[in-house]
Amino acid sequence: MHRALLVLSLALVACDSGNGDRTELERLFDCDTAREITFPSTTSGALSTSDCDYTDDDGTYADYYAFELDAATNVDVFQTSDTIDSFLSLYNASGAELAFDDDSGSDFFGPHDARISRSLAAGVYVIAANSYGVETGPYTLELTTTP
Repeated sequence: MHRALLVLSLALVACDSGNGDRTELERLFDCDTAREITFPSTTSGALSTSDCDYTDDDGTYADYYAFELDAATNVDVFQTSDTIDSFLSLYNASGAELAFDDDSGSDFFGPHDARISRSLAAGVYVIAANSYGVETGPYTLELTTTP
């Protein structure tokens, strides 16, 4: 019962809504686009100097992924990498950070992998795949549901 969110059609992460007033999400994710992600999925990505800035203005880079839930769902998000120290953040459609994680994925994968496990209501959510320090390199993002 999950469907992909076409982020661009909803203008969730556009740099400017066109009317001069930026929405909270536009301010939060000062970035042109987020990739859609579906359940279950495994996505390969890479942080690079041409990526969006992370929301904390800490000099790190982030890739943003958006998804929509039709009903309350237990969600697991894993970010793994042999190159970077993975760091994940999860936001709701209002731009509020719901969860973040640095290394708790190490129980399942490597010592610097991130995991967010959370029960979420129906709605739109955004994941920021980031690194703990200013790093670039490949990562894998896995999105699953749990009972």
